[in-house]
Amino acid sequence: APLPAAALVQGNAPPPKKKPPPGAGRSSKATNIDEAMAAGEVRENEMEADVEERYAGPVMRSSKGDPYREVDIGSGAVASAGSEVTIMYRVMRLGKRSRDGISGEAQVIFSRGYGEDEDKVGDNVSVILGQGALVEALDTGIEGMKSGGKRRVFVSPQRGWKNMRLNYCTYDGAGGGQRRDGLGIIAGGPGSVSQAEDCFDASRLPQPNNYAATRRLARRFDEGLIVEVELVNVKK
Repeated sequence: APLPAAALVQGNAPPPKKKPPPGAGRSSKATNIDEAMAAGEVRENEMEADVEERYAGPVMRSSKGDPYREVDIGSGAVASAGSEVTIMYRVMRLGKRSRDGISGEAQVIFSRGYGEDEDKVGDNVSVILGQGALVEALDTGIEGMKSGGKRRVFVSPQRGWKNMRLNYCTYDGAGGGQRRDGLGIIAGGPGSVSQAEDCFDASRLPQPNNYAATRRLARRFDEGLIVEVELVNVKK
């Protein structure tokens, strides 16, 4: 008869347990639909409060009125107009649990520097503030940041990627009544032609670096977005 094996077989350790979100695992004692809806609203509010706690700083405004919120303050040199700044970023849709348009669980459209979008961790971009290289909201939204800091900036279409130099990207003439959507398509018009290449301003950063991300931004540039920018370095 064969001898019993004496080898020690060691498998992978199980993953560590994650902390459940607020309200998770709580048994419901609701006896009717009204009580169940009320309990669901309480859990939703707890989840919103948990998200807000991660971005607990006050909402500030740049010199041009663009809202922003500090995520990390940083401790290095301060960026100002004329500074050469090196940045990494995430461009995101508004968070679904956001009360202020800046915080919340935002969905990434494209990014640079985090290895999420056909880039490498640590990839970055260097620009000079105040010279029009960035979308307007970010150009002024970075001012006052310290090197090593991270900030979320709200970018409206008019201060972002929408080409406001072309009238047909918004409305056709005074009192014309024909409204075009973000891709320049006349609402309800038969045979409408997309003017996305005209209405989308590809001359200012941040810009996607692949086709899929470019299409995602092309579908969203006509709505308010968030840019979470990390200031890697500042040169005066």
